[in-house]
Amino acid sequence: VLMAPQLTGAVFHDHHLLWLAIILAASPCGDALSIDAWRARRAGRPLPSRGRAHGAAIRVAWLVLGCVFFFPGIHKLHTSGLDWVTSDNLRNQMWWKWAENPALQPSFRIDRHPWLLCLGAGATVAFELAFLPLVFVRRTRALAVIAALAFHQATDYFMGVRFTVLWVTYGVFVPWEAIDRRMRSEAAPVVVSAITRSLRPLMIVDTPLLLGIVIAGALGVVNGYPFACFPTFEWIVGDEMPELEIAVTHDDGTRAVLDRSLWRDEGPRDWAIEWSVIGAYDEFDRDRAEAFFRSRAAQRPQLADALDGTNEVELSRIEITIDPDQRGEVVSREALLRLSGREVHEEGLGLGPADADPALDQGIDHDRAQ
Repeated sequence: VLMAPQLTGAVFHDHHLLWLAIILAASPCGDALSIDAWRARRAGRPLPSRGRAHGAAIRVAWLVLGCVFFFPGIHKLHTSGLDWVTSDNLRNQMWWKWAENPALQPSFRIDRHPWLLCLGAGATVAFELAFLPLVFVRRTRALAVIAALAFHQATDYFMGVRFTVLWVTYGVFVPWEAIDRRMRSEAAPVVVSAITRSLRPLMIVDTPLLLGIVIAGALGVVNGYPFACFPTFEWIVGDEMPELEIAVTHDDGTRAVLDRSLWRDEGPRDWAIEWSVIGAYDEFDRDRAEAFFRSRAAQRPQLADALDGTNEVELSRIEITIDPDQRGEVVSREALLRLSGREVHEEGLGLGPADADPALDQGIDHDRAQ
């Protein structure tokens, strides 16, 4: 079930849900909130309330969540060095997100305060590298979790990048046993069972799990499943962005640029597909671009209507400015594909009802799209 959404052209980074489920399956979690534990208590059978296997499972979960942040921080420094912090990169990263979806532009324009951006970039890298060691020290664990929540709030506010699927897992850092002891009265002490749980299931299952996570993280494999590195944002980006432009020439010779909403939806997925089509990730492929155009026209009646009666269709790669104060200004244009009216209308727009968007199978770099 978790794998099915990964087959739609871009990887959704919720791998940790599968990883944590595997840890739970190999752990003695049934000793806590479970039907088996409830039945055992009703029957008066003792269950272990603590032990090495219980603690080891929790610490493996800490390792897994720590890797989510650690490897993106490593790749930022490895790929871009301190320029990731000291250059205009973070400002441009925000501008890219705002250009993809103008509704994400916040009311507080932090991009007009370079020192704040530099501070935020440095804090981001420091947090990503420090989170893993901090959660293993009792005195700094709460600080690490608070920093993570603050990081999520900042990326959500300034870039629309939400990590709610991570938030719900932070319960693993809460000292539930200490809270339970404080809530219990002295008249109801904790009963400690002499029964212990074996570490063997955890060792058998979690060793290859951690090995796969570490290898994928170290290699920066972003578009993998079930192992992958979470989005790194490691690249230094400029203040211009590539985009697909579709223009039509009418019978009277007039040229018109079609509105992008005719073939593109809001969101990083369609931007990633579009960048794949225009060769932003690899070499431009004419067949891929034509197949994309025909499939979109077949799927979207409004695009087909806009093509009706045209003499020529031209697909171009353009570079646009992403500065919010002059957003969308075309800096350069490169014609990629021209189709005559005969090719469009006589050959037909559709590829058949069973055909999907061919751009979805081209190894989209969703990390760079993010």
